[in-house]
Amino acid sequence: MIDDDNLGRFPPSGVPHSKGWIQSFPGQVKLRNCTCEAAPYRLKSLKQCMEITKAIESLQAAEHCFREGLYNSCVSRAYYSMCQAAQAALEAAGLMRAEWTHGALQATFANELTRRRKIYSAFLARDLNVVQDLRHTADYRDSDVSKRQATRALAKAHEFVAQIRKGISNG
Repeated sequence: MIDDDNLGRFPPSGVPHSKGWIQSFPGQVKLRNCTCEAAPYRLKSLKQCMEITKAIESLQAAEHCFREGLYNSCVSRAYYSMCQAAQAALEAAGLMRAEWTHGALQATFANELTRRRKIYSAFLARDLNVVQDLRHTADYRDSDVSKRQATRALAKAHEFVAQIRKGISNG
């Protein structure tokens, strides 16, 4: 976890180089496939980079699960990739919390970023809810998610993460 005690430390204490941190040059950190300008006063950018990187990793895990025929797990990972991307989008817009509940994350994303500020399409907020419903089926109900449902959830997650990445890089 990155906190105020870690400002200006690269990698932050508790995060070894083996976790993907590479200091390219002073003030810039490369975390796996994401490069962030991360001067101490811009720690928010580094946190956004970490969240979107997690979203990409979860999306890759969803793809792997789909290829292996693990459709319930695919939907679960697809949903979490969307949650992590939504959190990065909210933080990029200056809406940060130490911890988000699923409901608060979805409501704030929909109300602030799609309705009020109109940064993202309302379809993204709807898709987040649709994929969460599928995740509930995958994780908590007696029935399984079908290949067709997993395909749709994965497509929605791909679009969601792509739009958030685009929005963050333009913002």
